[in-house]
Amino acid sequence: MKKELEPLIQLDEIYGVIAASTDGIIIESATRKEIDEETAAALTARISKEVADKTGIKKNVLSIIKGENGYLIFTIKKDFVLGIIGGNDVNLGEVKQALRKVADRIQGILSG
Repeated sequence: MKKELEPLIQLDEIYGVIAASTDGIIIESATRKEIDEETAAALTARISKEVADKTGIKKNVLSIIKGENGYLIFTIKKDFVLGIIGGNDVNLGEVKQALRKVADRIQGILSG
């Protein structure tokens, strides 16, 4: 599964990629900076659950959170969430496209 994350972690300004269960348990991760992966996985799962619960949209959600020091970008799939932590200069279009492709491949593996 780690090789599935490579296209994302290799993008400019991406510091970490985490695939986690909807309960926040790490499935796989890849990082280029020191990141508390367990906390990031738990937060991504929690935020994605709140988004799904509050909007009624339960899967195939793409969310972008912009902060002073960068972005948290994540997608909610049926069985997992896939989150990216990136810097301020991340190319959002490139990341969104790659995130969707990787998430679809991971969903296929988990469903398979």
